[in-house]
Amino acid sequence: MTRTLFTLDDLVRLDRLAAQYDFRARTAKSTSEHCEFMQSAAHLRQLRAKVETAIERWPTPGRKPLTPRQLDVYRWVYRETRANGFAPSFAEIAAHFGFTSIATVHEHMDNIERKGYFKREFNMARSLTCLVAIDEVIEEPKITMAVRA
Repeated sequence: MTRTLFTLDDLVRLDRLAAQYDFRARTAKSTSEHCEFMQSAAHLRQLRAKVETAIERWPTPGRKPLTPRQLDVYRWVYRETRANGFAPSFAEIAAHFGFTSIATVHEHMDNIERKGYFKREFNMARSLTCLVAIDEVIEEPKITMAVRA
């Protein structure tokens, strides 16, 4: 049995396909075409719900926890990817978080990718793929120290 790893990009693609079928159903010339496109759109939405459930339940064994700053960056990139359908550029990430250098963004992304939360294509712009749903991100434990007076 083969397992397929679904990503957030797959959810975006399914959303776009369903929207295309909705549009085709609205502009269909016959009732049979309209029904066919509506059924296809409904099927894609069901498939999307199953994929989203699979992504949310995907176990995260062996992943190292993210630092608070890495967690902030990952959450923002995750939300932007879901909202826009593509990942933000490193310049956009730097602008959002007030980083003065793109190298800082590279360092954060390298560390987050090394911990297993992102996948990037070599030498391609906006090629970040989020592999873990926000709910499953492991946050570093906060260490508190007692101070004696």
